[in-house]
Parts: sequence; C-alpha cells; structure tokens
Amino acid sequence: MPSDRPAGRSWAIIGDPRYEWAGKPVLSLEKGLGTAANNAGLEGVSPHVPRHAPAVWMAGARISMDEIARFLGHRDSRVTTYVYARFSFPIICGVQRTCWTLGWFK
Repeated sequence: MPSDRPAGRSWAIIGDPRYEWAGKPVLSLEKGLGTAANNAGLEGVSPHVPRHAPAVWMAGARISMDEIARFLGHRDSRVTTYVYARFSFPIICGVQRTCWTLGWFK
C-alpha cells in the first residue's frame, strides 16, 4: 500500500495547511480530539483511538502486517505484529472455533 506521507511521520495532518480549525492550521491533534470528546461527553478517547481502530479492522480483514505497518508509519513491522497480530483473521477464527467447541455459543 503506497503512501505519500513522509517516512516515519504517521500523523501527517499536524501542521498541514489543508487541515484547519477556525481559520488556523491544526497544530495539536490531541488537544483538538480531547476538546471534541469532552464536548460530546465521551471518556477514554485519545488520538490513539482513530489510529488503532483501522489497524484492527485491517488485521481482521487479512491485510498483511507489513502493509498495516506501512499504513501506521511503523519503521519495524515487528512492532505492528506484536500489537495487532492477535486481531488477525486466523487467530479470531481459532478463538471462535474453540468457543463453539466448548459450547460457549449455543
């Protein structure tokens, strides 16, 4: 999956003049997301949430760990594998099969 963002810069939105709020460039994703979450009454929302969710969905959709690593801007795909492999399709299927075998889903 090719990326036009610079290597090692996963949050290319920060400081990008195409992204603005109230006529000013977005300089802090954490502050903006925190403010929006507080205004919506949401707890436990951090900049990691919108980053983590697509990676989990990609792992569940059998996207390779190397591709997910590139999407996230990880320099070493071993980090990606360590965090996201547990969400991969074969693992999820194995857990589901075990649960059915044990009679947990009847």
